[in-house]
Amino acid sequence: MNNNIVAAVIEPCYPNDNKWINSGFMIMNLKQIRKEKIYDKWISVSKNGEFGCPDQEVIDIVCKKRILYLPLKYNFHPRSCAKLIDKDSFSPREWQDLDYHMVMIHYVSGWKPWVEKDRPPFSDIWWKYAKQTRLF
Repeated sequence: MNNNIVAAVIEPCYPNDNKWINSGFMIMNLKQIRKEKIYDKWISVSKNGEFGCPDQEVIDIVCKKRILYLPLKYNFHPRSCAKLIDKDSFSPREWQDLDYHMVMIHYVSGWKPWVEKDRPPFSDIWWKYAKQTRLF
């Protein structure tokens, strides 16, 4: 991570120039956070405004120039398939990589494979592994 504070995937529903991260899967450089007391900066910024997604927005504001952007496969949420996505935020190779090397599917909000009758994309993968647990 070098001098970066966090590593995360760009939130795909924001325009490319903003590059907000999605905190659903994030790697944090704890040594650097402690050394620079970044958590104090997060607390301070969080008190200075109202945020729609406070965790993500505060991290983005404080760490903007020190974020390592991860490939989409590390935090793909099926809403990314919706019309709202800025597909230019990710390369065609990253989109293709999802089919073969997806690491984490992040079912955000209420759109979950275990809730919805019209299953979100990739629900079949979730159900495949869920059926291998004692819960299903």
